[in-house]
Formats: sequence, structure tokens, C-alpha cells
Amino acid sequence: MAAPRIHFLILTHTTRHLDLALAALALQTSPPDSVCVSTDTDDPAIADLIDTIWPRVANRLARDTHPAPPLRHVSRPHTGQARLNQVRNNGLRAIGESAGTDPSDLIVILDGDTMLAEDAVARYRAFAAAGVELVVPFRINLDERATTKLSRDLLLSPDPTAPPPLMHLASAGEYEALETRDLRYRRQLRQRRGPLGRAGLVKNHKPKVLGGHHAVSWRAFQAINGYDERYTGWGFDDDELTRRLHMMRPAPKTEIAVSRILAFHLWHESRAPRRLSESPGHALFKARPHPRLAVNGLANPIDQAPPKVRIVSPKPTLDAPADHATEPINP
Repeated sequence: MAAPRIHFLILTHTTRHLDLALAALALQTSPPDSVCVSTDTDDPAIADLIDTIWPRVANRLARDTHPAPPLRHVSRPHTGQARLNQVRNNGLRAIGESAGTDPSDLIVILDGDTMLAEDAVARYRAFAAAGVELVVPFRINLDERATTKLSRDLLLSPDPTAPPPLMHLASAGEYEALETRDLRYRRQLRQRRGPLGRAGLVKNHKPKVLGGHHAVSWRAFQAINGYDERYTGWGFDDDELTRRLHMMRPAPKTEIAVSRILAFHLWHESRAPRRLSESPGHALFKARPHPRLAVNGLANPIDQAPPKVRIVSPKPTLDAPADHATEPINP
């Protein structure tokens, strides 16, 4: 039986920080098996950025004798409101149709403004090999000063003696905060599986995944019909996803990895409402009964312009920027 694979699904509606998120993948000790960038827009600037950065990622990986994974870019015109869950499902469908996905494969969901530490994919690969179907990590929020010090040229430096830049981005206090959160999430998971959980005395979405960084097996995504596309704007989409994952029977094998898989969220102005009750997803999340399947999800999406999927195929060279070609799949 083949080992489970690791597929990355990166979400964005802008070019902001996307080059850093992709460049960080070049530093992985075990690169992912495929990468999909799914966008809430068909802005050509995003395609241009991907076509510029991905050959450089391939060059950096080739220096370490790693082949570059295929990258799929999924896009469709913006609908006038943020539909992150629909964009997530567009990416999942593209991965499922094009990557030959096995039920045990892990799909790592990452916002396009987040970088992973160098050993992150190797840790995800070990979890997948152990049969884990839900990984609950977290992230460290970098401030504006730390973010502005980073560049894709730094991450993709051709100097083989350059030290890895990612593991030392946060302070000791921030790492200690992750340890504290890790312990809290482990306690919540134990309570969910014990008498308190059976009595319904544990919040039904705890421990919860962070929308901008989590991992779910392909089998689990299919079992819950992916993300619920009724959720728009900011908020409650991750709470609702977590609740349905916890409702699965049998429950997915879950790993709390808050302090073991390091992710760094790059600074930008927040779009979060001042009060959670102002989120358009608040009423949906509170409504009963709670569905076990996404009402509109992987198998029954909300109407949209047909997404376009293309493959960005880098042709790396070790001593110069690579050429690239793009191959449309379903224009």
C-alpha cells in the first residue's frame, strides 16, 4: 500500500504575501506532493506572481535534490462578496480530480499570508502515515516590523550556507504561548472523548481548527461534504467545519500539533468585525439543527462561473532562473 501523500491547498484573494507563502515551501525538508492555489478572483496579477515565483521555488528544491511538486492554480471571477469556503471547495475538487487523491491523503489548508517552518511537511507526512485524519495546529502572528524584514529573495537565496530563516522568527514567549494552547486543546480533546463529552457538556466545536492553517484527510472531507459554501465574509466557517468533523462517526483520528507544526502569519490590516455577532456566519452557526454534512459543499456547490484550472510546470536550472510553461486543464 502506497504511503499517504500531502497536498497543499493555499487560499488567497490577493497577491499580498503569496510569494512568501510559496517560497517557504522551497525550504521544506520533505516537500508536499502537490500544491493548489485557489483564488477568490481571476485577477491576472496573481497568475503572474505564481508564474514568476514557482520556477524559483523549483530551483531551490532542485538544489536540495527535491523535485518541485506540480502546482495547480484554480480561479474564477469574484462574486462581489468573500466566498472563502467556495474557493476552498474549488481547490479540493481540483485536487481530487487531478492529483489521484487517496482517502488517506492529508490536505493541508493554508492561507496565502502564512509561512510554514522547514519541518512542517515532514511532520504532516508522519501524521498521515500513522492514520491521522485531522491535525489541529495553530500559528504565530508576526508584527509589521518582522514581516517587512522578510522577502522571497531571502527565502530563496542561492547561497547554500545561508541559515534557515524561519525557525527563529518568534520570541520565546510566543513559543511558550503555543505550549499553553497545546495543553488546553489536548484537555478539550480528552474531555470530548470522556464522560463530559458524552453528556454534551463540551462545546461542540472544541478543540477547533484555525481556518488559516489545518489539515484534514481526503476521506474526512468527503464524509462531511467539504466546506459549507453558505458561509460568506469573515468568521465562523472554521468553527462550523470543526463541529462537523467532531460529529463524524467514527470520529477521525485527531492530532493536536499546536506546538509541533510552526506557522507564521504575516502582518496585514485585519478584516475581522469588532463583534463576532456582526459576522454574517454568526446566525448560520447558531441555527439548529446542526447539519452533519455541508448543506452546499463538495458534491453540491452554490452556482458560480466555472472555475478555471491550469498547471504551472517549472523547468528549473541550477544556475539561473527557470523557464516555465502553463498548461490549461479546463479553460
